[in-house]
Amino acid sequence: MSEILLVIGGILNIALAVFHFTFWKNPLFNWKEELPKLNLFNRALLQVATILFIYVMLCFAVISFLISSSKTFGSTEKAMVIFIGGFYLLRAILQFPFFGVSKLGVGIFIICLLISGCYFASFL
Repeated sequence: MSEILLVIGGILNIALAVFHFTFWKNPLFNWKEELPKLNLFNRALLQVATILFIYVMLCFAVISFLISSSKTFGSTEKAMVIFIGGFYLLRAILQFPFFGVSKLGVGIFIICLLISGCYFASFL
């Protein structure tokens, strides 16, 4: 069961990486008009952070697939699963204070909780 949850987590990380990759052209974010309103530093910071998030999510996916196919579930693997689950739990917690309450925000909150749950439930 834990292997399936880790594979699901890996797939969801890939899906989120692809979603983040669309930020530059996604009409929801309208970066073509919104980014130029920021000063150079903030514009660069936002884009670099997005690129790094894509990288982290792809790393999470690879780690998830490697752990799910591993014959052992030692302390290193457990720590990685806790870190990934904690990342998404923290992201869920930060949703409302930083982005407010909206239908999209509730969706993001639920998605982050589900991903976190996949990782934490892999211990059961």
